[in-house]
Amino acid sequence: MDINRIISGLIRSYGQRAVKMLVQKGIEYAARRGKSSSPISESDRAQAAAGQRMADQAQKIKNATRRLF
Repeated sequence: MDINRIISGLIRSYGQRAVKMLVQKGIEYAARRGKSSSPISESDRAQAAAGQRMADQAQKIKNATRRLF
């Protein structure tokens, strides 16, 4: 293996991790609807948790369909 392929693989690996982390942060932000975690009421907190569960389920479905096709 030459050095270019090794560097390219490392960049791709870290890039995928960064994108995954940013997508997760965006989902959490959208679930909270842009509010910080401290002033959230119980109803808002329950709704944010439901949104997070739905997003997790959507990601699991996405990964399952990716394996199929």
